[in-house]
This record gives sequence, C-alpha cells and structure tokens, in this order.
Amino acid sequence: MTDSQQKPSSGGFSLQRRLRWGISAMLLVVFIALWLAASFTIHALVEHYLVTRLQHDADMLVTQLQHENGHWQLDNQSLNPIYRQPNSGHYFVVEVDDQRLASPSLGGYPLWTPRHPPENPYETPAPAMGETATENPTPALEPVLVHFQQETIDGHPVRLYVAEDHTPIQNYLLWFDAIFAAVALLVLVLTAGLTQRLVRRGFASLNPLEKQLQSFSRGDGTFKQPAGLPIEITPLANALQHSLGLLQEQLKRYRHANADLAHAMKTPLHVIFQQLNDPELQQHPALQKRIKQQAERLRALLERELAQARVAGNTWQADAFEFPVHVHELRDALQQLHPHIRIHLQTEGTGQALPIEKEDGFELLGTLLDNACKWAKNTVRLSLQRESKGIWLCVDDDGPGVAPEEYNQLIQRGHRLDENTPGTGLGLAIATDIINRYSGKLRINQSPMGGLRVCAWLPLDAWHAPGST
Repeated sequence: MTDSQQKPSSGGFSLQRRLRWGISAMLLVVFIALWLAASFTIHALVEHYLVTRLQHDADMLVTQLQHENGHWQLDNQSLNPIYRQPNSGHYFVVEVDDQRLASPSLGGYPLWTPRHPPENPYETPAPAMGETATENPTPALEPVLVHFQQETIDGHPVRLYVAEDHTPIQNYLLWFDAIFAAVALLVLVLTAGLTQRLVRRGFASLNPLEKQLQSFSRGDGTFKQPAGLPIEITPLANALQHSLGLLQEQLKRYRHANADLAHAMKTPLHVIFQQLNDPELQQHPALQKRIKQQAERLRALLERELAQARVAGNTWQADAFEFPVHVHELRDALQQLHPHIRIHLQTEGTGQALPIEKEDGFELLGTLLDNACKWAKNTVRLSLQRESKGIWLCVDDDGPGVAPEEYNQLIQRGHRLDENTPGTGLGLAIATDIINRYSGKLRINQSPMGGLRVCAWLPLDAWHAPGST
C-alpha cells in the first residue's frame, strides 16, 4: 500500500501503526527483562563463586591453625602464596582467644572485623590490589568482599575473615553488562526492523484485493477474488464477492424497473401532449394552459424521481463515462434538439474515463449542456481540465447570463428565472444531486463568452468511495 492509502480516515486508526508500535513495545519489554535476568544471574553466579572460594580458603586456614606454647600460629610457609604477597588483593584475619592473626598481604592494615557482621559476606575497605608498599604510606583503598566464618578448635572459638578485592571482577561484570546491552539492543533493533518489514509485507498481500475492488468500482467488470490471499482474509473476500455480486444484480434489476416505469409513464404523457392540440381543447385556452402546466410538471417530476432513484441506487458503478466516445454521442443528440446552437468541445487528456458512472455522466453533462443550449444565442462550449486531485467540467454559453445575486436561486428545485423559456427548473438541481453523490462541487460564474459558466468538479478519489447525498 502507498503512504497515502495507509493514512487513516478521520476518526479511524492505522492497524499497521498499532501493530508496529505494539510489537516494538513488546520487544523492548522482552529486551529489558532478558537484560535484567542475565545481569542478575551473572552477578549472582560470580558472587556465589567468590564466596565459595573464600569458604574454601577459610577451611584451609582452619587446618593450618596450630596452638603451641600457649599461642596460636599459622605456618606461613604452608599459606597460599597470594596471602604472602603485599597488597595482593587477597587477605585474611583470624581471631582466636585474644590473638589476631593477619595475612602478610595486609601489610599491617587494620581490616574491619566486626564480631557480628551485619551481613555475610560484607564489604569493607582494604589496600588496593597492586599498591606499591612504601614506608608509612597512606594506602589506596578498594572495597573487598569479606566472608565471615566461625569455627571451634579444641573448645576455642575461632573467627575467620577471608577477603578478596573483587574490583577487577566487578569491572569485568560492568563490561559484560555493557556488551550484553549493546548486543541485545542491536538484536532488538534488527528484530524490530524485520518485524516491521514482515508487517508491511503482510499488508502488501492485501494489495491484489484493493486493486480488484478499485477495478470493480471503475466498471472494469465483476469482482473476482484474487488468488494468493492470506487465509485470514479469505472469508472477508468471499463475503465481499458475494455481497457485491448481489448488489450488482440488485442495481441491474433496479435500473430495468426504472426503465420500464419510464416507458410506461411516458406513453400516457405523450398522449396527453397530443390531446393538448385538439381543436376542442384549443377553444378553452385557460384550461389548455392549466393542463399543459400540470403535464409539464408531471413529466419533470417523473424525470426528477427517476434520476434521483438511479443516482441513489448507484452504490457501485458498473460502467464508466468514457471520453471522447460518450461525449460525442451526447453532443450529437443535443445538436438534433438544438440545431441552431453550435456545441464545441474543448477538452484535455480525454483518453481516460471520468471518475463518474456512465449514466450519471450522461445525466450530468446532458443537463448542463441542455440548460446552456436553451439560453445560448449561438454557441455552447464544454471544457474539461484535469488536475492532480480531480477534474473540472465547465459549460459556457453566449446567452444573456444571470446576475450574480441570482446564482444561488438557479440550483433551487423548480425555480425558473424566465417562465417563457421551456423547462421545469429542475436541471441544475438534478446536476447538483449527482455532483454531491460523488463528493464534488458545483460552481456558477460569469462566462467569458458573455453568458453563464457552470462548472462541476469531480474528485478522483470519489470513484473509489463516492460520498452520499
């Protein structure tokens, strides 16, 4: 579908936009949930690994703790070398009785060892890993993770505090979080783009159905369900095909009934007009005039109602008004009715059909041209001009014209500016009804030829969805 076709009508909504934003929002929620779950899981696993390793080191210290000559001591040679290296980031403190045994790696730094830690493990400052030892320095500190463990050896309570500088691991975790977020965000963008493309392709599969409906509305034949539609749309297409087929048949029967009615009514009217010339009736001119007026009114009402019924029943067009074939047929017919008037055609780009059904086109142009011929002195001109959004049909005459203040009265039903001129006063009213049916507009101006200019504008999109009267 094109962008113009995807724009929602007033008061509607875009299903494609809803799907796009809905899927994007869902993907964003999934991305955030996955990122939080992965981050929490990795952080928890790393902390569990660290605590487990600290527990193992604490168990090792318990085995190396010895009580000799009234003192507790650790065999430094048996210690893990990491605890003998200054500022290695791995530290321990053992408190038993009144003694405090600290790892050489602390370099004399008083590690905080509460008797009852607020939580286990807990964090506290300690010398930063890799800090160079100097005489009486003020060491740089980093948070270390401390595991507290309490044991009993030969009836002596022993408190062990094993610590590790986890700053490098935290930095690696931050890098992991950033890289995971970047990769997940990239996957999110790619997935959202792919999803939107799939949505567009899904809606593009409806284009054959739209083209078939447009072709049907232009009068290119009956509606045929296109092949390759999604199975979810097939029931809708079947219903459309069935409904439009019934509607077309109903419209055809309605037109035939109108034609039969017109034929049945015109014959008695023709007899009445013949009887008006009867010599006996001519002896009563007042009665003859009244009968003639009522007969003319009856004929006008008949034509008016038949035209209105045909226009109202034209929900879907069966055939289009084609230039130049139909307009020449119309001009030839009007030339026979008005042999003294020259009807000129001044059109542009007449190779295509007008956005109007054939019968409505004949009715509209026939009414405008016939009305102009009745008032013209010698010449009537029909001009057609195409625009990007519609078509202008203008009829000019070289008659006496009408004062601007009387323009609005011309489209009133039954209104006649001159009772001596043949007519019923319904011509422009019928034309207005047809134009309104197609969401067009009627404009009346002074003609450059000296008479009246009546222009009808028909929008191109009205052919797809004509407005209602």
